[in-house]
Amino acid sequence: MLEELRLAQEGFKQQLGLGRGKVNIGVGSCIARTIMPKVITRFHHEYPNVQVRITEGQLVSMLVELRQGLLDFTINTYDEHNFDNELSYQRILEKEYRVVVRRGPLRAGQISA
Repeated sequence: MLEELRLAQEGFKQQLGLGRGKVNIGVGSCIARTIMPKVITRFHHEYPNVQVRITEGQLVSMLVELRQGLLDFTINTYDEHNFDNELSYQRILEKEYRVVVRRGPLRAGQISA
């Protein structure tokens, strides 16, 4: 109960701009390079006293840190077949991936990984 009160108090302080604290976020590399720069800039503007630590990587490499509380959350991709019941998942983005190549015929051996 005391922990809940402390969290509520911290939430009020943050809303008043007085909040101090830390947030540890895991992100996939696509998110890290596209969305996060704007999000972090806006977050720091609204909550200048909150420290943010970002870890970049795949979800599978972050599961232990999530379970141990070393990461507060991650924005990442996941495989529905390996759904982990210990964690809560919420879809926030739907990204369409495509193969993009130059125009013209492709010959064997022209494509590199």
